[in-house]
Order: sequence, then structure tokens, then C-alpha cells
Amino acid sequence: MNSVLTLRADAYAPITETLNLSARGTNEAQKVAAWYAESKDYGYWELKFNKADNDAPRLIRNGNQLRVARG
Repeated sequence: MNSVLTLRADAYAPITETLNLSARGTNEAQKVAAWYAESKDYGYWELKFNKADNDAPRLIRNGNQLRVARG
């Protein structure tokens, strides 16, 4: 499942980062999104399921590591 993850400092802040995320369902996507947001100290994140942003980099997970692939 493809999703678009948007991250903000808090619920009322402007969008700081937008990433494409692939996962094996909604539960896994939410876990990965929460894990990334916590690791980067974002206070608010939002997922839009079954979407993709052509201009956004991809969030890639490899085991217990996350990285952002640009381009």
C-alpha cells in the first residue's frame, strides 16, 4: 500500500516534510510513520492512504533502520 506521510512540528505548524511510504497495510504504515516522526521529533504526522506524491522522496525502511531516498 502506498501512502503520503506529512510531518509537522505540531498540529498547527506548516508542513515541514512530505514523504512517500510503502507498507504492507495500514497498521504497518502507521507504525513506520510513528517511528519516523518520533525519531525526528515531529509532534504531528498524517497519512493519506492509497496516494503518492510525485515530487516527494521515499521513506525506505531496512530492518530497524529508516532512510529517505531522494530522486
